[in-house]
Amino acid sequence: MYDCIIIGAGPIGNYLGKQLALAGLKILILEEHPEIGVPVNCTGVIGKHAFDAFGLPEKGILTSIKNVQYISPSFNSVKIGKNDPWAYVVDRRIMDSELAGHARECGVEIRLNSKVIHVEEKKDSVSVSIEKGEILTAKSCVLATGSMSALPYNLGFQKPWYFLKGAQIESEIKISDLSTVDIYIGEKLCGGDFIWIVPVSENKARVGICSRFNAKNYLESFLNKPFIKTRLLSGYSITQGIIPIGGIEEKGKRYSRIFTVGDSAGHVKPTTAGGIALGLKTADILKQSIINICSLKNIEGISIKYYKSIRRTIGLELLLGDFFRKLFLKLKDPDWDAIVELANDPKLLGLIKNKSDFDKHSKLILWALSNKQYRKIFLKNFNWRMLGYLKDIFALWV
Repeated sequence: MYDCIIIGAGPIGNYLGKQLALAGLKILILEEHPEIGVPVNCTGVIGKHAFDAFGLPEKGILTSIKNVQYISPSFNSVKIGKNDPWAYVVDRRIMDSELAGHARECGVEIRLNSKVIHVEEKKDSVSVSIEKGEILTAKSCVLATGSMSALPYNLGFQKPWYFLKGAQIESEIKISDLSTVDIYIGEKLCGGDFIWIVPVSENKARVGICSRFNAKNYLESFLNKPFIKTRLLSGYSITQGIIPIGGIEEKGKRYSRIFTVGDSAGHVKPTTAGGIALGLKTADILKQSIINICSLKNIEGISIKYYKSIRRTIGLELLLGDFFRKLFLKLKDPDWDAIVELANDPKLLGLIKNKSDFDKHSKLILWALSNKQYRKIFLKNFNWRMLGYLKDIFALWV
């Protein structure tokens, strides 16, 4: 019997498997695909703090991001940057393979081509059935299945608040600055969301959008704009995916030995749809719960403590991010122009740089809502339906 079976050999599953193996546990990771890191539906931008905090491998880094340039509907822009990198753009196939290698070196067993079709909790164990007909047993099980799997919902776990639709290309394109990500914002251009151009090498970039609406249509329209079309140097194909947002309420079915983590639990930033940093943070919390299950006779309450700890740790970040996202969707193009124009004020720009954190957006959100000029723009479309969000935010804040 294994101490823990982890379903999914993505960055969160591999990281958690390694940490549990280092604690002396017998770990098995099951991956449905024949190759780790393939397919990938990800922009591959990971904050520098995540590399430092969780020991992510540097192999697979393609470029360093030092600046983010926001471009308004009227093509005014503001560039926010630092001397050191904020984030890195990675090749997920290489990075995920490196993380899997690290896990194997620590004693983790990884099986490929092993699609899980059913998980069942019993009194003292968990049974995991794979498509090949084999049934495996463990003291605990973690679903690190990413954003595309229905397994967590089939087991009765809480569904996310909503799904974002993602659409992206990777193509040859004229790049002016390899260390700068361009963010296009606006109502007409992208429905209040944003479109990114992320350099991955000289003359190559990832261009994409995440939206609750038709992401592919927005992206196709953007790529056909003259100011972008003339920069494209090759053809492209659009890849699509979904991103679950939110999952911190104590709802859905609760198990004593089965857990969700990362994208499969909706632990994704609502503002940017990035999930790796939050997933790694919640995996560190889950690690101790799994160790306790494998070492204690009485495991009552361990699962409840885990989910409450998740809510305390990332709940404010998710709620504030979602609240701000809803405000964004109500802004008109003149509002976006005003936001960028204000940010070009040297005094305000300095404050924005000081409050900006790649992985923790709540600092900048709270500052923006405290600034009289920005508050006037963001809250002019505030309505009574949003009062529930403020109530939940306040409850976590205090």
